[in-house]
Amino acid sequence: MSEATFGGETFDAKIDGPRLKGQLELVRQFMLDGRWHDLEEIARSTGTSMLSVSARVRDLRKPQFGGYMLEVKRVGQSGLWFYRVIGREQPKATPHVEVTVEPDGYSASTLGVRIVWPEESE
Repeated sequence: MSEATFGGETFDAKIDGPRLKGQLELVRQFMLDGRWHDLEEIARSTGTSMLSVSARVRDLRKPQFGGYMLEVKRVGQSGLWFYRVIGREQPKATPHVEVTVEPDGYSASTLGVRIVWPEESE
């Protein structure tokens, strides 16, 4: 997994970084089986608190933490939710801008701007 950073008002990289990265990796490895899990099961299996597991499951969706796609389902009318990883999001295409300057036969030049999406360029 690439180097990603956590944040927040009370986040201290030196103290919290290793702990949160460790929790995230435990939750990620556990969830990669693609099966349905509730927070209690994930917490029990990873030795992490349910509150931390809830936060790490949300983190898994963020691009800097893998951009995983999760399905979520609720059991009846209860507050019990199940989660499963179903894959990873594809990175969004980022365009680049091409600028050309050509003399137009007058005292000024013509400026051309074209936005090129990755699938257009070769």
